[in-house]
Formats: sequence, C-alpha cells, structure tokens
Amino acid sequence: MKLREHFLFWLDSQISVGSLFWSDIRWLLWVPLWLFLFISWIWFDVVAVRQASLGIGLFLCVPWGFLIAHRRRIKRRDWVEPTRFSDKNGGY
Repeated sequence: MKLREHFLFWLDSQISVGSLFWSDIRWLLWVPLWLFLFISWIWFDVVAVRQASLGIGLFLCVPWGFLIAHRRRIKRRDWVEPTRFSDKNGGY
C-alpha cells in the first residue's frame, strides 16, 4: 500500500457510520492544528511566527473538514450492515 492509502484507511477507521456527524468532527477536525500549535508553543516569544502558525493551522482545518465529510459520505454510501455469517465488514 502507498502512504496515501494507509492514510485514507486510517481516516476511514476513525469515522463511524452510525453516530452523529459532529461526534467524528469533534476531535478529527483539529488534527492538522496540533503541529501548528506545537510550533507556536516553541516560538512563543516571536509574535509573527506564532500568529502565522496559528493562521496556517486554522486555514488547513477547512479543507481537512471537507475531506472528513467527503470520506464519511463515501463510507455511509458503501456501508453494508454486517451479519453474523458475513465476510464483509468482519462480521461480529
């Protein structure tokens, strides 16, 4: 598998089908911001670096949120409810 496929597999495994949309978004939306929060924490005395880092992080959260919504829509569309004897989705 390529790195992109591993990443999308990880993202799909974090998204649930049966729960509300905001339960997935609540913590996944802020994942790209963590790196930029760490950078702003290291260079806390330089105001320009801190503000640019937080601005870039918040800017990246928007397309990341669209990616999460898109992957959830695909997962809900292709979801097959597992039965006890099914091979798809791991069964029980």
